[in-house]
Amino acid sequence: MELQSDGITDTVKRAPNRIAARQPSPLLLIVIIAQSILYGAHLTLLPMWSDEAFTVQTVAEPPARIIEIVCQDIHPPLYFLLAHWWNRLPIGSDPLQRLRILSVLFVIVTTVLVERFWLRSAPQRFRQWFLLFWALSPCLLLFGRMARSYSLQMLLVTIAIWYVLGFARNPTAGKLVALTLSLTALLYTHYLPGVALWFGASLLLLLSLQRRRGIWKWWVLCNGLVAMLYLPWLVTLAGALQQWERYSVYSVTGNIWAEQIVKLFYCFYSFTFGEAIPIWLLPATLLLVIPCLCVLFSGAGLQREWKWPALFTAAVAYIGATGCQLRS
Repeated sequence: MELQSDGITDTVKRAPNRIAARQPSPLLLIVIIAQSILYGAHLTLLPMWSDEAFTVQTVAEPPARIIEIVCQDIHPPLYFLLAHWWNRLPIGSDPLQRLRILSVLFVIVTTVLVERFWLRSAPQRFRQWFLLFWALSPCLLLFGRMARSYSLQMLLVTIAIWYVLGFARNPTAGKLVALTLSLTALLYTHYLPGVALWFGASLLLLLSLQRRRGIWKWWVLCNGLVAMLYLPWLVTLAGALQQWERYSVYSVTGNIWAEQIVKLFYCFYSFTFGEAIPIWLLPATLLLVIPCLCVLFSGAGLQREWKWPALFTAAVAYIGATGCQLRS
């Protein structure tokens, strides 16, 4: 009776937490409204970029022609196919504006999922700082409004990481299917985050399942299913890797290792403060580095078990983006 009573008591204690998790957060609603205004206003303010022009021209073609075009490019077809069908909706007369609206929707959905997946269990102050930096990120504000696959990549990475962590903690057939589909969708959207996260997920599964029986069964099954679903595009990926090997990277310093320091610093700075800011704003950005780093390290401390796989994933992505220079 005591065991039953304790179980009932624990259930009653956990019930308010589950109800609160299902209820919309007032802070999340404020952030969504702010993002809708910031990201949705004046979508045609900036002229069409050359990359966006490629998107507009490509998605206007039939699906079979789209696949043929991207096979000769360095992008998988998923975003272009989704944009093709989205662009057929009667939303305004400007195809560029319609595609930018699609990118904004991906950003807003990502915000909801990030808050739902991770921030609900995080400390209140951390949630507030994270959502503040997230909603007002100049990098996100610029690239999240572009008619490109950036925001879709971010959305699929968010979903895939969630299922990777869930599967690593408690592998089940349902989670295996969700993980496989999310990783495959990411690979069909962009090579760099797809391959990097695939490698990182494989490492995390090896580290987390090493003390459980059937580790190789789950590991091989997961990777085998992803490879099987991605098999139709593996030949195209091999061609893209050959283009990557021939691609030359612009060097600022002329020194391999000094170049990495400059690029890592610029990556952090551009994501946090934007790629072009007035000179008078530089002192403010130096002051904001401290809370930015606090949020970064606080967030890493909340999920210590996937710190090394996350660093491994970031390293693979970084090498993929700058590997030509590292080979020289």
